[in-house]
Amino acid sequence: MLRLLDPGGRADRVVPEGARSLRMYTCAPPADRPARLGDLRPHLLADLVRRVCERHRLRVVLHRVAGDPGGLHGTGSGASGGLHDGAPGKTGGSCDGAPGETGGAPGETGGALGAGGSSVREDVPSHEEAFRADATALNLRPPEHSPRGSEAAALLAEMAVVSEALPPAGGHVLLSSPEETVLLEAVAPGAARRPVRSAPLRFEGGTAGGSAGAGVSLGDVAAAGLDPLAVRLALLGHRHREPVDLTWDALRAADRALRRRRARVAEWSESPSRPMPAERVARIEAAFDDDLDTPLALRLLDEMEGDESLAPGSRFEAFLHLDQVLGLDLPLDIGRPRTLPPGADELLERRRSARESGDQTACDLLTRELAGLGVEVADTPQGQSWTVR
Repeated sequence: MLRLLDPGGRADRVVPEGARSLRMYTCAPPADRPARLGDLRPHLLADLVRRVCERHRLRVVLHRVAGDPGGLHGTGSGASGGLHDGAPGKTGGSCDGAPGETGGAPGETGGALGAGGSSVREDVPSHEEAFRADATALNLRPPEHSPRGSEAAALLAEMAVVSEALPPAGGHVLLSSPEETVLLEAVAPGAARRPVRSAPLRFEGGTAGGSAGAGVSLGDVAAAGLDPLAVRLALLGHRHREPVDLTWDALRAADRALRRRRARVAEWSESPSRPMPAERVARIEAAFDDDLDTPLALRLLDEMEGDESLAPGSRFEAFLHLDQVLGLDLPLDIGRPRTLPPGADELLERRRSARESGDQTACDLLTRELAGLGVEVADTPQGQSWTVR
C-alpha cells in the first residue's frame, strides 16, 4: 500500500488497514490567468496518488475545486495571513456533501476567501478550458466532482492552512495557496484529512507558476515541438517533495527519452508475448509505494529496457503494466509507421554529405547527435540506412 512521509519523516499509509476508499481534493489554478507549468505539478501529484491507490484496488474519488475569479482561492500564492480559530479540524468543508461531513453551505464564501459572482471576466472560461485541456494532455484522470470555489469556501480555507507548521504566537494560522495542496481523506471512521504538497517548480531559474505571471505554459512546450507528456516524464524524474528547476534542455531530453521508450514498446509488440519479469516489476511497484519514488522507478525501468537477456515480449508486457501508473502513453506508437523525429532529416542529409566527402570526424559527430534523437544509423554498400529506436 502507498505510504507517504509525514512532516516528521514517518511513512504513513494513505488509508488505514481495511479502508477501501479515498477522497482527494484539489484546487484548479485561478481562473483569471493562464495556467503555468508550476500550477500543474500538484495535480500530477494527485494523479500519481490516485493511480497507485487504484493499483491496490482502492476506490478513489477526486474533487477538483474550479477556480473562480475574484480571489476565491484565498490569500494568493505564497502569501500568509491570519485565520483565527481556523484549525483544520474545524473547517471541515466538503465538496460533495457526504453524510457526516460539515462545512459551509453552497454559496458561502466567507472571510479572506472573498465574495464571488460580480467579477467574472469574459476571458475566464477560456482559461478554465485551457487548464482542462492541459490536464488531458498530461494524462491526468478527470475529477468526479468539480464544485465552484464559491461553493466550497470552507474547504478552500482548510486547504490553505499550513498544518505542518505550528501556529505562531497570537493564535494565527499560517496560510498557503490552496491550489498548492492535495487533501487526502480515507473513507474510514475517525479518519482525518491529510494535506500533501509538492515542492515549487521553476523554469530556467525563474517562476513557472503562481501569480507572478511570467512563466511557461504547456502550450509553450507543445509550440516548441515537444510532446506535452515530456513535462510529465521530466517531473517524474524528481521526488514530489524536491524543488525542480526545469529547463528547455531537460524537456528536450525527456521528449527524446519518451519517444525512445515508445519506439521500443512498438518494436517489442511485434514479438511473442511472454510473462512479465515479476521480480523487476515488483521492485518498481515498491518504489511507487515508497513515498512515490518515481526517480527510482524510472531508473529501474531503464535497466529493464536495456537488459537484452529479457525477452522482448516480457519487457513489452511489463512496460504496458507499469504505464498504468506512469501515464506516459508508452503504447502510442504500436502499429504506427516509424517516422523521424523533428530535425533528424537535416542531420541525416548532413551526415550523408560528410560521408561522401570523407569527413569521418563530422560523420561520427552527426551519428552521435542522431543517436541522441533516437535514430540509429548504419552504413551499407547502398548508402546509409537508419532506424528509429
